[in-house]
Amino acid sequence: MKKLVRKTKQREVIYNELCKLTSHPTADELFMIVKDKLPRVSLGTIYRNLEIMSEEGIVKKIEICGKMKRFDGNTSDHLHVKCIKCGKIEDIFLDNFDYINNFITNFVKDKTAFKIMGCDIQMSGLCSDCRNDALSFN
Repeated sequence: MKKLVRKTKQREVIYNELCKLTSHPTADELFMIVKDKLPRVSLGTIYRNLEIMSEEGIVKKIEICGKMKRFDGNTSDHLHVKCIKCGKIEDIFLDNFDYINNFITNFVKDKTAFKIMGCDIQMSGLCSDCRNDALSFN
């Protein structure tokens, strides 16, 4: 784990299982995976530990339009894109991430009275599977 949070067996298993995934699971989805390794773990334990690790910057919490929170074990700088049909979320890695992030942050700071604390860019569209499904009906 990346930061100094008390390391517990449960937290370690939750973190390791999350890092194996690129699907950005919900706490419920991760619970179904973790309970195979920790049969006595509760859903509440999964939620609590994901929140703690998110607050500490060990994992990313993805909150898209008030929907169920999803979690990402990859804390490197990147964006997310969500399919509006199936809900799939993918990572987008940009070489010029810092430039784009700073540009947007400064733009908003100049246009509002907000003190900007962070910038989280999320896009939406149709994934290739859903796009192909839509094309097959024509």
